[in-house]
Amino acid sequence: MLFGYGIKVRMQGGHLEVEDGIGPERRRLRFARVGHGLKRLVIIGSDGFISLAALQSQNRLIVGPGVGEGAFCRRYTLTRQTTTG
Repeated sequence: MLFGYGIKVRMQGGHLEVEDGIGPERRRLRFARVGHGLKRLVIIGSDGFISLAALQSQNRLIVGPGVGEGAFCRRYTLTRQTTTG
């Protein structure tokens, strides 16, 4: 789960890199493209970015409350789980 301000989700050197937190309490995590075990990425926040490359590398993306586009993201998640999505 990512939370805070200035959330970053991007691909760096073939790895998914995420950064979140508030003020000096920030964290940065890197996940390999294969074998990382990450099933969902939940984002709770209203400020930050997600790169297109990061979106393409993940099967599902769920954005939590506070963003204002929850209904769109739920529909997006459902369509990505179907065989035609």
